[in-house]
Amino acid sequence: MSATWQDVRCARIATADLSALADLRRERGIRVAVDGPIAWVFWNDDSGETGVTRRVLLERLLPLAGVEVFVHREGAWYRPGAHLPSFDVPVIERESWTFLDRAILPGAVPIATASAEPARPVGLRIVRDGRGVARRPSALRCRLRDLVRWANLAPTVRIESLLGAWCPIDGDPGAVETLVIARNTSLPEISDGLRYWGESVLIPIGFRT
Repeated sequence: MSATWQDVRCARIATADLSALADLRRERGIRVAVDGPIAWVFWNDDSGETGVTRRVLLERLLPLAGVEVFVHREGAWYRPGAHLPSFDVPVIERESWTFLDRAILPGAVPIATASAEPARPVGLRIVRDGRGVARRPSALRCRLRDLVRWANLAPTVRIESLLGAWCPIDGDPGAVETLVIARNTSLPEISDGLRYWGESVLIPIGFRT
C-alpha cells in the first residue's frame, strides 16, 4: 500500500455489511458508530500488529459495494489524495463509538435454560406405505462381500462419495453386514440388500413413520 492508504483511519459502509468484519470483532482498536443504514468504522494507528489490522480492514472493506474511506489529517477527514476536507464524515464524539463486537452483536445472546421436567422417550412406529410415494434411497444394508465386489469395479470418485459402517462378527468376514450411506450421490448397484430412505432416521423403502 502507498503512504496514502497507510493513513486511512475511517470507512463508510452499509450497516448490513458489518458482518464482513465479524472475524475481527476481538480487535479492541476497531470502533464503530452506527447511523441508521450507515456505519462508520474507525480504527487506531496502533491497533494490532503494525499495519496488520489496517491491511486486513482494507482487504475486508474495499470489496464492499459503496464503501468510502477517509484519512485523518490536521483535525479533519479527507478522501485519499484529496486536498480539501470532506464534510461527509459526521462529527461523532469518541464516547459514542462502540467496539466492533457490540455493533455486530448489539444485544445479549439469550440462553435457553433446560426444562426441569426430565426428557421422555418418544415412540416411533413404522407401517407399510400404501400411498405409493416414491422415495429416494439414502442408505443400503448389504453383505460385505457384495460391497467389495461392487467396489472392485466402481470408480474411486464413487467410492469416496459414500459413508459406511460395519459390525465385526466371528465367522465368515464376507457375511458381515455393512451400512452404506449416500450423500448427494447414488447408492451402489447391489441387488441383494435392503434400502432405506430418510436422514436422521433411516426407514426401509416401502414403509413410513
